[in-house]
Amino acid sequence: MLHKVKTRVLFAACFFLLMFSFVHKAEPHDPNFSAEAVYEFASKNYETGDYLAAAIEFKRFVHFFPEHHRAAEAGYKAGMSYFRIPRYGDAINAFKRVTEQFDKSDFVVQALFMVSRCHVKLNNIKEAIHTLDIIASQAEDHNDRDRAFYNIGRLSLGSGEISRAKAAFNKMAPENREKFQIDGILKDLADPDSIPSKSPVLAGLFSIIPGGGYLYCGRYREAATAFFLTSGLAVASWEAFDKDLHAIGGLAGLAGAGFYGGGLIGAVSSAHKYNRKSYRNYVRQLPETSPESSLSFGIGPNSVRVLFSWHF
Repeated sequence: MLHKVKTRVLFAACFFLLMFSFVHKAEPHDPNFSAEAVYEFASKNYETGDYLAAAIEFKRFVHFFPEHHRAAEAGYKAGMSYFRIPRYGDAINAFKRVTEQFDKSDFVVQALFMVSRCHVKLNNIKEAIHTLDIIASQAEDHNDRDRAFYNIGRLSLGSGEISRAKAAFNKMAPENREKFQIDGILKDLADPDSIPSKSPVLAGLFSIIPGGGYLYCGRYREAATAFFLTSGLAVASWEAFDKDLHAIGGLAGLAGAGFYGGGLIGAVSSAHKYNRKSYRNYVRQLPETSPESSLSFGIGPNSVRVLFSWHF
């Protein structure tokens, strides 16, 4: 009897061990679960705009086929899928995994550029520039380095860090400086008169005459309102005091003084707003020859790969 029980226990243990082994290895050995099938399915989802499904399938490909010659590409496309949704945090994580898992791949630099772009989308300019600094210090291709320097310069200009922008532009190689019209940008940055501006001090001084500061800043409607309203209240206050209506005169004078002070502060603020808008317009109109496109070739064990990327 004891012998029969031991035999049954041994048989059950072997059965469950066999079933566990089958379930654990079923997917990779399933003919419908080949690397080509998974990659094709992921690509089809991406092409049809089902980016979440594409991200999941590309990550699945990397998980089951980490040694495949398209594994790094799949990881990169998983990040691009999240970028399109958009889920920028997930995209950053996916691109970072590419840089960590496939550190010798051609996709590492492209993944780092995308990490920077995700940070820009999240309005985290400091981290975006930090990532570009890493590319500039580690990239072997001088075109990748110059692309990083160019983007550092543009982001720095957008943040008002002109000195940092100049330093980045000046690090670019001569042929790329010409391609991206860097010398023209640096010339404009060196010429204070190239960016129209208004002096907040002058705006305040011109406001001694009601509406004068607004007029200096080109805000004609506000200038007319400030002039006639403040002048009207001043005349009303004068007339009231002249007729011994001291209470009315005091109220009119107090209101006039309030509008007068508000006009002065508003004019100074308008000068600052004018300068910020003028600077933004200047940055937007700078010549922009996109450095975001790249073409590279790679030879795998069973294929020749062409990678073309265009960021917009």
